[in-house]
Amino acid sequence: MKGHIARYDRKTKVGMIICDTKTYYFGEDDWKEENPPYIGCVVSFGTENSGDKKNPKVINLALIGEYFGPIGDPVKSRKVAIALSVLLGFLGGGRFYLGYKKLGVIQLVLSVVTLGFGAVWGFIDGVLLLMHRIVKDAEGRPLK
Repeated sequence: MKGHIARYDRKTKVGMIICDTKTYYFGEDDWKEENPPYIGCVVSFGTENSGDKKNPKVINLALIGEYFGPIGDPVKSRKVAIALSVLLGFLGGGRFYLGYKKLGVIQLVLSVVTLGFGAVWGFIDGVLLLMHRIVKDAEGRPLK
């Protein structure tokens, strides 16, 4: 199954995974990665029925993708996002960099349909980033 970590308490070493509408709990023993789990990371896992039908035991818990660090740590650079938005805004460069794939595709399509006038959107994104109006990436992490 696939889900995301909704909660993790470092003191009790217990976390909660949300998968669709179901909730699963895991302990630090179930986490097989080197780095500690963090809120928002996407994981794959299995379950085994340990007699408790309401709360099955989580097994084979693994991180999907790269380890980005805790949800509050900046990962993406504001300066790089500004440069990509201004220079490659017509291709959706800034939005793709920040993880907004759908908006990046829309910018790209708009530029093709309007014969390049979609670049204005990229320039506006660059100004908004410069003015600190866009402050987070698609994962909700603040920009550096």
